[in-house]
Amino acid sequence: MKIVLPLVFCMIVSSVSGQPVSQDDLKVFSKSDFKISYPSGWRVDTSGTMNSKVFFFSPLEGPEDKFSENLNVMVQNLAGQPIDIWPTSFRRGYLD
Repeated sequence: MKIVLPLVFCMIVSSVSGQPVSQDDLKVFSKSDFKISYPSGWRVDTSGTMNSKVFFFSPLEGPEDKFSENLNVMVQNLAGQPIDIWPTSFRRGYLD
């Protein structure tokens, strides 16, 4: 799962910005329990607001841009919880 995070983040950023993100344009943010790559132009907030580990904020695209795209990372210990991250419908269609 930790390997998938940078890939998912790059896909989100590409779809939001409409521009591809190359590996050269990425920085790496690391904590003891995860590591994630993010675009070098994004602002990083590690204040811990709302129990988050980190927030990533995109730069505004111009004077009319009022919303900064963002990604929030929260880490929770779900040990002992009956959680299935692959819904049955997904498993049937893609994993079989």
